[in-house]
Amino acid sequence: MRQFDPYQTSQLKAGVKPQVKEFAAWPIPLLGSKKSREADVQAKRAMRRFSDLFARFLENRRFFLLKSSAD
Repeated sequence: MRQFDPYQTSQLKAGVKPQVKEFAAWPIPLLGSKKSREADVQAKRAMRRFSDLFARFLENRRFFLLKSSAD
């Protein structure tokens, strides 16, 4: 995050660009890097796979519960 220093800007002459003060120790990319995007895609894929398996498990469980109660 970068932020203008209000004290610095108030003392400058007109037409002089104020210096940008570094707020964080390292630059934070606004758009995620390629690696983080790939990690997001993998996480979404894993969540989708898990939810599909869990839904299938619930369906099977319900089927077996109904089947066992009918006996």
